[in-house]
Amino acid sequence: MTKKESRWNCTEKSCVGFCMTCVNSVEALREKDMESKMNKIHNVDCLEFVKTVPDNYFDLLIVDPPYFEVKGDFDFIWKDFDEFLVWIELLAVEFKRILSDKGSLYIYGHAKKIAYKQIIFDKYFNLENVLKWY
Repeated sequence: MTKKESRWNCTEKSCVGFCMTCVNSVEALREKDMESKMNKIHNVDCLEFVKTVPDNYFDLLIVDPPYFEVKGDFDFIWKDFDEFLVWIELLAVEFKRILSDKGSLYIYGHAKKIAYKQIIFDKYFNLENVLKWY
């Protein structure tokens, strides 16, 4: 079974057991859906968007999620820091799901709060390096 074939499971409620026709149709629809999303800017909630991505789809994720109360209206939408960290963990879980087994993740963060993100991401990923710029 190729990597591409191993990504998909039959999700049709009408199927009983393993149905290759159903798997192939679902796969074709998902591939077409992902192709229509590629190389475009999507002004949507990141968490909602990543839920539409198939498992193990990307080899590289470069993400710059909100920092929590640092700058911009989007950075002040959580009632408190604990709620923000819950959201960050939901992102980590989804990023783990959509990243291939040999993939890499680069995540940006503000110096004052990146350590909190790292603690969460360490549950799901192995930290290789920290990049800093000034």
